[in-house]
Amino acid sequence: MSFAKEVNEKLIKLGWSIAEYSFNSRVREDTIRKILTNDSDPRLSTASKMADALGVTLDSLVHPERGHPPDV
Repeated sequence: MSFAKEVNEKLIKLGWSIAEYSFNSRVREDTIRKILTNDSDPRLSTASKMADALGVTLDSLVHPERGHPPDV
């Protein structure tokens, strides 16, 4: 599963819009949209902010197949 798909699933579970996620992560909406549509790969600092806002580890978004316990 891709980073974008993992993030999308977490956003759905939280019921967050892109605007809410942008506010909570301090990442621009257009950047988030590009990442979520696989038009762009996030920088490490951006991916870290995105994970922090979701309350999960970056590793759990990048490697969900490793069997981490559910975060959200």
